[in-house]
Amino acid sequence: MSEPPSGPTARRPIGIVLTWLWLLIGAGLVLRLWQAPTAVGHYDLDVDTYLHLGRRLLHGRLMYEEGFNAKWPIIQVLYAPSAWLGSIRAHRMLTLLLNIGSGLLLALAIRQLARNGLVPLRDGSLVPLGSAALFVTMSQKMLGGLSGHLHQFANAFLLLALALLALQVPRTRRVGLAAAGFCLFLSVAVRPNLLLPLLLVTLALLPWPGPWSRRRRWGGLGWVTAGAGLGTLLMGLPYLWLSDGPARLWAGAVLLPLEWSAQRPGDHQGLGELFRQVAGASVAGVELWMLLVIPLLGVVSLASQARRGRGGSSTRSLMVPLLSLVFLGGLILSFASTHFWRHYVLMAIVPVVLIVATGMAALERSSRRGLRRTSATYALVLSLILVNNVLVAETLALGADARAPDAVEQDRERLIQQLRSQPGEAGTFTSPQDFSLHWQLDQPSSTVGVHPSWSLDPYGMRRSWATDRIGLAISDEQACAQLTDPRHRHLIWTRTERGGRHSEAFLLECLSRDEHTWQEMTQDLGLTSGAIRVFRRDP
Repeated sequence: MSEPPSGPTARRPIGIVLTWLWLLIGAGLVLRLWQAPTAVGHYDLDVDTYLHLGRRLLHGRLMYEEGFNAKWPIIQVLYAPSAWLGSIRAHRMLTLLLNIGSGLLLALAIRQLARNGLVPLRDGSLVPLGSAALFVTMSQKMLGGLSGHLHQFANAFLLLALALLALQVPRTRRVGLAAAGFCLFLSVAVRPNLLLPLLLVTLALLPWPGPWSRRRRWGGLGWVTAGAGLGTLLMGLPYLWLSDGPARLWAGAVLLPLEWSAQRPGDHQGLGELFRQVAGASVAGVELWMLLVIPLLGVVSLASQARRGRGGSSTRSLMVPLLSLVFLGGLILSFASTHFWRHYVLMAIVPVVLIVATGMAALERSSRRGLRRTSATYALVLSLILVNNVLVAETLALGADARAPDAVEQDRERLIQQLRSQPGEAGTFTSPQDFSLHWQLDQPSSTVGVHPSWSLDPYGMRRSWATDRIGLAISDEQACAQLTDPRHRHLIWTRTERGGRHSEAFLLECLSRDEHTWQEMTQDLGLTSGAIRVFRRDP
C-alpha cells in the first residue's frame, strides 16, 4: 500500500506558496543590499584590507611582497574583481551572486546524494530548492554576510567540492576526486579553520560501513590529497619569480600565522562558550538552534529506523547529518585552539543546512502523518517568519536610514576629492588606520601590515626571522620609518582608541624625529570632524 501524499511536495498549493515565499525573501535580500549604507563603518573593516590587497594584485604586486595580512594569497585573487569594480555595493552584489550560485550547487548536490540513497528525498520534493533558499538567506543575513566576508568564498568552494564528490557515488573517477580535493584545498586556503573539521570528517568517513573496500577508500583519499597538493603548488607558483619569493611565502603563509596564534593565549575561549555563541547566532531573528530543532526530529527518526534494522537506506541516510555534526564539532574545536570572532559562524552554514535538508527530507517521507504535517508546518512558519523579518522589515525601513552624511563621512569625501585632484607624487599618502582610502584611490600603503591591527603594532608580536623577512613594524623605529616613508607625500591619521603606536603622541614623536619637515593640513583641507588629521611632507 503506497504512502498517502502529504507534505509540500504532494500538496501542490503549499509547494506553490512556499516557492513564492522564498522568492519574496530573495526580493527582501536584494532590497536590503541596495539600500544598505556603503560608508566606512557600515561594513566590516577587514573587507577594506582585502580589497586593498586585491588592488595591489591588479598592479602585479603579490601578498607578502609589499603587504601582510594573516591570510593566504588566494584572498588577493578573490577580492580583485570587487577591487576593480571599485565600490562596496558592487562587492556586495558579487557576493550575493556567489551565494546564489553556491545555493544552486547545494541543491544539485542534494539531488545527486538522494539518487544514491544518501538523502531520503521524495520525488518532486522542494527540499533542495528550500535548502538553497535557506543557504542564501543565512549567507546574507548572518553577521558579516552583507559585508561580503571571505567565509562566503570558503563555503562556495566547500559546496563545489561536495557537488563533485556526490558525482563520484557509486562510481568514482580519479579526475573528479582530484578536482574535489583541489576545491577543498581552496576552502582551507581561504579559511584555515576548516582544516580540522575536514580532517575529522575524513577520519569518520574512512571506517563508515559501505560497499567500498579499504583499498578503494585509501586510493580515493589519495586522489583527493593529490588535488589538494596541486592547489598548494599553484598557490606558490607565482612566488618562484620573486628573488626571495619562497622564503616570503613560507614566512607569511605559515610561520607568522603560527607565531601570531601562539602569542595570543588570551583570545582562547572555552568550548561551552563557543558552542553557546555558535548555537545562538541569529539568522534574521531566528537562532541556529531554532532552525535545527524540527529537522533533528527527522534525523532521530532515521536513527530509530536504522536501530530497528529497517533496511540499509536509513543507515546510509544518516551519513550526511552525522558527518555534518562532526564537521560542526571540529569547527568549534578549531575556534577553541585559535581565536574566534562572531562572523566566523558563517563557516557553520554548510553543515547546518545539510542537517536541515536531511531532517526535512526524512520527515517528508515519514510513514507517520503527524511528522509529515510537522514538516510542512515548520517549512511554512519558518518561511513566513523570514519574509516578515527580511522583506517586510526592509520595506518598512525604506527611507528610514536616509540621512545626511555625518561630519566624519563628509571629511572623508572631502579628503578623497582633494587627493584625487593632486597629480602624481603630490597625491600619494599612507593611512595606517583606514585602508579604504588606499583601495578607493588605488594607492599603495607604506606600512607593511595591511590592517589597523597589523600596520603599526602587529598584535605586540616579538621579533623573529619571519617578521624580519616580511618587514613588519615590530619596533618603534620600524613603525616610525614606515609612517614617514619618503615615497608618500601625505600622512592621513584617523583617531582611534587603540593607544600605543596608534596614539597621537607616538605620531607627533615620529614626525618630530624625521629628517623631513611635516606640516599639518587638516584645517587647510576643511576637515572639521576632529577624527581625521592630515600631514604633508615638505619637499
